[in-house]
Amino acid sequence: MPVYTNKLTKIIQKKTWVSLGIGLLAFFVTPIVLILLTITIIGIPFFGGIFEFIISAVGLGAILIVKKTFYSELRLKKLI
Repeated sequence: MPVYTNKLTKIIQKKTWVSLGIGLLAFFVTPIVLILLTITIIGIPFFGGIFEFIISAVGLGAILIVKKTFYSELRLKKLI
């Protein structure tokens, strides 16, 4: 997991605008798709689970990126 997190952090730092664009696209497209899914009988049970997963994934991703950046800054300043 740390190797993947390091690679992901480097990609986000190098391709900030691309990452931001993909994130914004997903942010706006996902609710539309979920609303369309809830219109169907089959999609109603999936709506809650998918919505909870997305919220959890976004929160966890933000925490991991902030943690990695924070510790990198502390190492550069030789505080740890």
